Amino acid sequence: MGSYGYDGSMIWANVEVTNNEANAENVSNGSYAIGVGVSLSSVELWGSEVEITRNVSSRGSVGPIYMTGQGAGLAADAGSLVLSDANVSENQFTFSSVNDSAFGGGAYLSDVEADFTRVIFGGNDIGGGTAAGAAMYAYGTFILDFANLLVLDNDASSITSGYGSLALAGAGTASITNADFYQNTVSGGVGAYGGAAYVGPGTTLNLDSTTLMSNSCAGTATPACGGAIYLDGTSSIGSDAYTNYYGNSPGDIGGIVSMNGRTGNFVGNPLYTSGGGTDYSAWDLSVATGSPCINAGNPSILDVDGSRADVGAYGGQSATW
Repeated sequence: MGSYGYDGSMIWANVEVTNNEANAENVSNGSYAIGVGVSLSSVELWGSEVEITRNVSSRGSVGPIYMTGQGAGLAADAGSLVLSDANVSENQFTFSSVNDSAFGGGAYLSDVEADFTRVIFGGNDIGGGTAAGAAMYAYGTFILDFANLLVLDNDASSITSGYGSLALAGAGTASITNADFYQNTVSGGVGAYGGAAYVGPGTTLNLDSTTLMSNSCAGTATPACGGAIYLDGTSSIGSDAYTNYYGNSPGDIGGIVSMNGRTGNFVGNPLYTSGGGTDYSAWDLSVATGSPCINAGNPSILDVDGSRADVGAYGGQSATW
């Protein structure tokens, strides 16, 4: 296991938590893997220049009846998190039984207040009977405020049901400004819900100046599962403004649609500078000349050069990558 904190405060700068493993072997009943890289309970964490990468949990050769994973990279219960310039990538729950459940490949947040700026969630991978939140799973009463967020190439592959690269469940709110959700996938033998984001009953997602491109979901029972976003039950998008939906499959929005404040949305290839490979910190999703995202963000937000903000993670005052 990696780092553990309980009931206190932590300040991290230039910290790497990588290549930790938690494998269940010869366990007769159920087994839990919680925070393979970082596990926090009632902790206030301030972190900058933090890397949480390649932390893995698997069943082992002789596994338990069931496995439950919560946060292969990071798990936080209660408390608060403030992260900037962080990379949470290539964390995995490699579960294979229909009895297994994996929640939050990159991060699992329960009853947490979180403020993230310039954070990358890339290439996190989860599997099992149920797989929810390959990049992040948020549960309970949470308040999430994210700016300049990159959610790239995360995958939730389930035997039965898969839910969102970002999965929200409980009674919380997530507000996301200037972000890119790119090439995230969700699949399920029965159902799959929201390639980029699943918004569960009672939760609210607010989007501003964000691109959702080439995200996908595939489930045999849900052909209209929302390639970008799935709204479930009493969930809602509280606001969806200056958002670019492009090339998501099948379609952009699935489920029970409750979307408010839809202002300035559009469809267009953002013309990213570069992207590919497993070094997600090297992906450059700034937009090239001629991109429809240039000066198309919320007019109340300015880029660092004083012009109207671009749409995506490289727009806005905090886009100092």
